[in-house]
Amino acid sequence: MKILRLSKFTCLDVLIVLVIIVLLFALIIWITRPVMDINFKVRLTKFRVGIGREEITKFKKIHGRYPICLDELEQYSANNQKIGFRGIVFKEFCSDQRGNSKECNVLNGKGGWYYNKNSGELRVNVTKPIKHYLKIYLGSLRNEIPADW
Repeated sequence: MKILRLSKFTCLDVLIVLVIIVLLFALIIWITRPVMDINFKVRLTKFRVGIGREEITKFKKIHGRYPICLDELEQYSANNQKIGFRGIVFKEFCSDQRGNSKECNVLNGKGGWYYNKNSGELRVNVTKPIKHYLKIYLGSLRNEIPADW
């Protein structure tokens, strides 16, 4: 008569399987992180446009004029958080020059920020859809033009 034996998993077998699963999860996170990071930064840039416009409006109410440049607004905002300013940092992450804080008075699509000190108009200086600059970005804002936000 033949005896059937059930194989039992040893602790070592279970540990090896768990290590493989953890390594697979780590690999998935490592592969998808740049895409998630870009999605966050694009949304952060759009958020900064709205906050920047609010800060410009507050500055104008207090001083009766628009800030001369974004650096002036950034410093004023950082030093006056107790009276409702948020301490905004002007960096955009939609162009191919990610993290650009350069200010320009001409909307030319070279990245950074467009700011008109006479009208207080603030825009992202990116005049083509985001997919033109960030090829791996697949988020919902992919076909939007940041200068139109």
